[in-house]
Amino acid sequence: MNVSAPTDLFVDGFVETHQVGDVCVTLIDARVLTDHQVEAAKRRLCDLAAAHGGRMAVSLSNTVGSSMSLFAALLFVQQRCERDGGRMVLFDVPPMLIDALSRFGLVDNFTLAADLAEAADAVHRRSRVRASWLTHRAAS
Repeated sequence: MNVSAPTDLFVDGFVETHQVGDVCVTLIDARVLTDHQVEAAKRRLCDLAAAHGGRMAVSLSNTVGSSMSLFAALLFVQQRCERDGGRMVLFDVPPMLIDALSRFGLVDNFTLAADLAEAADAVHRRSRVRASWLTHRAAS
């Protein structure tokens, strides 16, 4: 047994999922994500992407800190979703994480939505969209 591999019980402690229509909605519920948690979440999100045809909406609403490994993991999961014919949309992303994505030039690599309704709609669109609230924020 590999003791460094995250267990389902470990992941269940901070990754919650439910389904809205054909979209898998996931809440990553940890204020600060360790690299170990990021890896566990990435594995869970990849499994969910495969099970739901890549149609995912992921909320980071309670996350205020993480290393760059979070962004790398999200890019990896996004590629998996696209490979499976779907799309991953991030929603309820806190301003601190949006600022980090912007600083590192990554914000345009993700489809972002203000809330679950906007995210579920964006999952089914073919073009990458920027959330209305992000567009207004960037202009100011």
